[in-house]
Amino acid sequence: MLEAHGLPTVTLSALRSRTLKMNPPRTLFTGYPNAAIVGAPDDAKAQLATLRRAFEVASSATEPGKIIDLRDNETIHPTSAG
Repeated sequence: MLEAHGLPTVTLSALRSRTLKMNPPRTLFTGYPNAAIVGAPDDAKAQLATLRRAFEVASSATEPGKIIDLRDNETIHPTSAG
């Protein structure tokens, strides 16, 4: 509903395989565990960097289903990812 009204959404993901099955509009794959999806506890610097990157993805990822890997800034296309 948010997307339909022009408000981009970003999913933060720790499980690439599950994300590929769900196919959200845009995803930031963090590589962190589910319990600490934005970064390790007490690591405010990493957490802030993750959140900033998520906002960048929201404003720049226009291709449907785009997945950005936080660790290497790689764009993963769902149709080509195994």
